[in-house]
This record gives sequence, structure tokens and C-alpha cells, in this order.
Amino acid sequence: MGRLQDSPPLTRFVVEKNKMPATGVKAKLFQPHQGKVSVFQTNTWPHERIEEYDLTVVRKRGKKLHGWAILATHAVPESLGGLTVEYDNTPPGHANITGWPSERDDILDWQAELAEHSEPVWLPQPLA
Repeated sequence: MGRLQDSPPLTRFVVEKNKMPATGVKAKLFQPHQGKVSVFQTNTWPHERIEEYDLTVVRKRGKKLHGWAILATHAVPESLGGLTVEYDNTPPGHANITGWPSERDDILDWQAELAEHSEPVWLPQPLA
């Protein structure tokens, strides 16, 4: 576990197209579920490994992989210093962003900050 800002770039996979439209990454992509946001450390993954992730994880959930957002963790403002990354490697490369505030407005603001510091990567077509 460590501070979000000290982590390498993290990837949030997009399995719901409306969370990453053509205009960029929406804040709701980083909406915590039970106090955490699922991410992956993929900075060394080849494209084939992402396709493998789609086959083994996304499809089991009845979803399609539309793309992903790369969070530039080093650029996240210090005001979000409560966010941490907990690596569990289940599946390999997996981690959770934790340490979210309790107030809804603060959560929404932090989600927006993460989206603002994320670069979208779209697939021409969802992996099917």
C-alpha cells in the first residue's frame, strides 16, 4: 500500500461506454464501489495481455472492453493525498484505489480530479 501519487500510472478499464465518451474520461469512471476503485498497473503490458484480460475478466461479467483510461498518478494534486493504492494482484496487476472521503461532494470532486488527470485510450470496436 502506498500513496496514489507515488504509484506508477494506473489503468482503469472501460466496460461501460458511457463512462468514456469521445470527449474524454468522465468522473463517474472513478466512482468508488464499497470504498474502492479497481485499477491495474499495465504500463508494461503488451496489447495482447489487455486482450487476455478481456477474455478472462470482462467477459465473465457479461461486459465488453471498450477502452481504458490511464491515470497519470504523479500529476494528481496533493489535495487528494488521502488516496492510497492497495495491490492485491488478483488478477495479476490488480490494485484498488482506497482512502476516499466520506462526504459525497468530496468524493465527486476527487473523481473529477482523477478523470482530469487521465488519458483515454479507445478501441476502434469493443473486443468481442
